[in-house]
Amino acid sequence: MILKTNPLRPIVKAILAVSAIVASPHAFGTYNAFECLRDIMPITDRAAVQNKRGDVEEPFLVNNKFIVFPEVSNLVVTGFFFYGQKGAAYYDAAEVKGSLKSIGDLAFKKDDGIYELIAQPEGLETVTVHYLPGFKLAPGGKNGPMVLGATVLPVIGAFVSRPDMIKVAYQNPKEVNDIVVKKWMSESMGERRPASVDDIKLNATILRLKTIQEKSHEDLWKPFKHELRLRKNWIQTHNLDEKAFKQLSLILEGTCKE
Repeated sequence: MILKTNPLRPIVKAILAVSAIVASPHAFGTYNAFECLRDIMPITDRAAVQNKRGDVEEPFLVNNKFIVFPEVSNLVVTGFFFYGQKGAAYYDAAEVKGSLKSIGDLAFKKDDGIYELIAQPEGLETVTVHYLPGFKLAPGGKNGPMVLGATVLPVIGAFVSRPDMIKVAYQNPKEVNDIVVKKWMSESMGERRPASVDDIKLNATILRLKTIQEKSHEDLWKPFKHELRLRKNWIQTHNLDEKAFKQLSLILEGTCKE
């Protein structure tokens, strides 16, 4: 059963109220906008069309406690925005052997392997983001990021008949099969690659995230606010299947309720 847009009017009104709250710089202390966005993200994943964002890519959840946005420039990761229940933080560098190095300058090194980027935002607990500079999945692979094509019905759960591939700068190596990661590493090693992909070790190097260029309060919260508006607009213009409608209704009456 597909529920048309009309039954969503109460939901739209609720999200409009959410957007008004997010616009206030003091609202985060009294309204849990973080929980609201966190809970609606899985249901509104089809709102995640990359070209609708500016200088960040689609956010992802870490331990269900943080929403993280990769900052990008020319398909290169240049920083990370972190959002939690108690606040936000931005990092554009990492501490490498006692000195600061811009995240955009990090490169793949076989001995370093996957970087474990450790952050401890002020007032927030420690969080880890895994990063393999330059890591990309081959276009057309089943693991590739996909978005809806123009000819696909805008209904959650609908069959995606003509998906399009989009280019992304950040892909979490921990969400991909180890063999796929090893194969990419092997192809990136040039002539010094091992005889067998199985011989490659998935090393991990811990780097502590730092900030070189501070963000203003407005710029710090810009990705978060825009994402909430993006999801809200998507709900206004798309239909939902019955299951998704019920889930979203419960969330908007729960964590998203003013």
